[in-house]
Order: sequence, then structure tokens, then C-alpha cells
Amino acid sequence: HLRGHGLTSHSPRRLYGEEEMVADLHALVVELSLNGTDWSGATTRPWVLCGRGIGAAIGVAYASRYRGRVAALALVEYDPSWGKDRLCFYPYQTAKFLDDEGMAAMLQDTLGMAGDPSRLARTLLHRGSPVDGDETRGWRFTMDCGFFYSGFEEKAAWKDLVRAAAFTHVMLLREAMP
Repeated sequence: HLRGHGLTSHSPRRLYGEEEMVADLHALVVELSLNGTDWSGATTRPWVLCGRGIGAAIGVAYASRYRGRVAALALVEYDPSWGKDRLCFYPYQTAKFLDDEGMAAMLQDTLGMAGDPSRLARTLLHRGSPVDGDETRGWRFTMDCGFFYSGFEEKAAWKDLVRAAAFTHVMLLREAMP
């Protein structure tokens, strides 16, 4: 998960920009020693980076800045020409629902998941949780209500994608809609 999403820590200063997210990803790559270097200092053991939505945007930005570390990008539900509103979920992140059914209904309508109950259930469990662990208090999204992905611009995103595609394999994927 990205900073401010799911069970990750939230940034008290609301540092959710592209540079911070790319730096978080790079720190993880270094900590896990995902890449090595040969005698000349060139990066070895490139790996596949997969991201969805805003995670895909961060993956593209990372691959374009850290040449040779990523062998391929698998980008799900991503198009650099989409606005930040479509890539991020922030229009709904402060919402509080009476119960999981209310949240599921909003997700179904917003994300077009009618007729796909298993995908809806996965999305609900991935993005939502009971308020303070108590279902009687309602449900809300598991992201910092102050999350706002700053720094994303269409022109820069296209440049990053073109730069990354010059030295990595790129696969664009979309979930099939019913």
C-alpha cells in the first residue's frame, strides 16, 4: 500500500506528493535489496513493477527516474491523460457510511461493478473498514482523509511513460467491465 492507504502510516504533514511516493518506493527497493550492481556499478537484477491507478503513476515515475532498476511495468487502470480525479479516490475518502452495504452500493455505482459481486466484495474489503474497528459506528475508507496526490500533471506523466518505455517493457491492463 501507498503511504496514507490501508494499514500504512499517515503523514501528519500531508506529504503525499509524487516525489514523496517515489522516495518511499525507492527506500523499499533499497531496504529489500531488490537490485544489485556489477563491477562497473551498473544495476543488476531488474524486476517487474505492477501498479494500479495512482500506484501505476508512481511506478511510471519511479521507472523513469531509476533507469535499469525496473525490467517491466504492468500498469492496471492507468492512462496518463486521465485526470487526477479519476486516478485518485479522494472525492470519497472522507465519506462515512452507516454500514458496509451503504459503502458497497457507492462503490458499485461509482466503479461500475453491477453484476460482479466477488469483485465488489474484494474492493470493499480492500478499501474500507469499520470505523475504529466497530461496525456499529459505520464504515469508512482505509485511507488518510487528507490524502491528495500532488504533483501529477498530464504532460509530465506522458514524458515519464515515454522515458520509461524506452528502457523497460510496458503492459497496460484494464479490468473487464460487465
